[in-house]
Amino acid sequence: MAKVMNPKLFVIGQNAALRVECATDNEMSMKGLQGLGLFMGFTQQSQEVPMIGQRIAPKVFTGASYDESTVNTNYIPGDKTQDFLRNAALQGTLVKNVRAYLRDGCNFSAPDQIATGGGLTSGTSGLNVGSVTDPQIGSPTDIWTNSVSFAPAGPFSLFVAHTPAGAGDNIASSANGSDVDLTLKDGSKWADLGFEVDDTIIVDWDGASTEKPKYSKVKAISDSVMTLDGSVGDTENIEIADPLPSKCRVHGATSSDVAGVDVEC
Repeated sequence: MAKVMNPKLFVIGQNAALRVECATDNEMSMKGLQGLGLFMGFTQQSQEVPMIGQRIAPKVFTGASYDESTVNTNYIPGDKTQDFLRNAALQGTLVKNVRAYLRDGCNFSAPDQIATGGGLTSGTSGLNVGSVTDPQIGSPTDIWTNSVSFAPAGPFSLFVAHTPAGAGDNIASSANGSDVDLTLKDGSKWADLGFEVDDTIIVDWDGASTEKPKYSKVKAISDSVMTLDGSVGDTENIEIADPLPSKCRVHGATSSDVAGVDVEC
């Protein structure tokens, strides 16, 4: 799991953001955001098991489901993000390229397309849009508001390890058999940026194309070289280049049970 660098106990919500179509030239940020979740909650269902001779019936967990989440906004006409989500709801489209930022441009929660186990299938996580409410006011002095509800279709992870913004040209990608090596050209170490073996990785390309971010998994790390597993995710589709585009960034996920997150991105 990715290390949490310089953990903070609290993160102020004033710079939170919800973005879709991330790291492409069609990236959108929801306007007028007033409330947001990280789409990481779940609830286990329990069942009582009465037993003869036992006064207190034990409970057993019989399954679990991801919690629905609602995003509240001060409605702003012409918000492309709301139009995008409304169309996704009407068409029944799973929104995969979505991020909930604790602080815009920094740590974020996103679908973990690598996580498997417990019946999960790799690459199937994202958000189903349940509803987009009618914008409303309650009095002449009110601000128009509405909300969007989501139901996660799979696990979300918190991405707290990042390469610096605008420093993609410090990274070179090269083939290593079926795997891909990412090398920090200045000799710095991936571990010092918080990356670890088995991390889920997102590779954002240049932010100026419709190419979606690529998901992979860290297979090995040796100082300035990080090897991505060619058998999972989008590793085989990561372009081989030296250097990568300057706007390219690499993000690494950690578990959701951290005490705090680094906000110094």
